Amino acid sequence: MQKVRESIERYEKEIQTKPKDQMDKLFKDLDISLTEMAHYQQRKSIAFLEGKIDMELAQFLYQKLGNWENTTLAERVTLTQVFLRLMKDVH
Repeated sequence: MQKVRESIERYEKEIQTKPKDQMDKLFKDLDISLTEMAHYQQRKSIAFLEGKIDMELAQFLYQKLGNWENTTLAERVTLTQVFLRLMKDVH
């Protein structure tokens, strides 16, 4: 969980140095559908049950997915990376 928080903080700083129009586009590009959200929730649950992520991270991911429309760009970038890793690690 600490790595996730550090990643979000790092991206928040980096985003401030980038052109706003590019960051706005990236924010929209990282939107997810209801189907994707359900798939990510499933992968998150399996990862937790298999012991690949702890309860704190599982709850954080659950909360952010359920409130995706209110996430920041830094959170979206980081969470997308987490979910891509879960897609590879969880079957």
